[in-house]
Formats: sequence, C-alpha cells, structure tokens
Amino acid sequence: MLEKYRKLSKNGTELAEDELNELKSKSQDMKARMEHIDLQDIVEYSRTVRVKKDILVTDWFNVSLICLEEGQEIPPHPEPYAVLFHIIDGEGTITVGTKRHDALPGHMIFVPGNSIRGIAPRTRMSLLGIQQPH
Repeated sequence: MLEKYRKLSKNGTELAEDELNELKSKSQDMKARMEHIDLQDIVEYSRTVRVKKDILVTDWFNVSLICLEEGQEIPPHPEPYAVLFHIIDGEGTITVGTKRHDALPGHMIFVPGNSIRGIAPRTRMSLLGIQQPH
C-alpha cells in the first residue's frame, strides 16, 4: 500500500524517507485502533435527546453514529467540514443547502464543507456520518 506513496509528495517529487516513515507509522497506528464493530450492538436511542457516538477518529476521517427518535430533528445549520451520511435504519429527510433528500436505509448522501445541513427523521433513524477530521 505504501509503495504508491513513494512516488507522491506535496510538490510532486518522491517522498523523503522520513515522510514515508511518518505515513507508515500513521497507517500502523490506524490499524492498531481498528476494531470489529457491530453497529446493531451500539445503536442506542433516547426519548429526550439525540444520541451521537464517535466510533473512529483518525487523521484522515472521523466516523460518528447518530441515532434519532422520530421528531428529534437536527435543524439545518452550516458546518465547515464535509460529511458523507450513510443511513443504517429508518427514514427521514436530509437537507443539503437548499435541497431536501429522502433518506432511506442504504442511501448515502454527501454534504460538502461549508454547506447547510440538517436531518429530520420520519421514523426512528440511525445513520453514520463519515467526516473530515475537525
């Protein structure tokens, strides 16, 4: 995997050995933190507040599990980071800018950074947010 990085660097030249070692170290660190996660085991709802659990935080992306009861809307608001929502269960609407998208199990909806986003579940709903680190 790291062989492809040998040819790349910020200025287009071959990576220096120390840059390559840093990438290797980060890759090993991420592997060390990886776990087998059964999402069904960690989905959790609350009647009073929406539930958000950070599942994985790396230098490259963060993964959060969001669990909402019907009516627990996250109102449209701007965020500086991009996110890819993957709907696990339930139904609702995800707002991206001025557009509203149906969100059904298996759907994926991308929201660019600095965009308005919101989530309005029609039923109990769980989804993953795969985000730029922030």
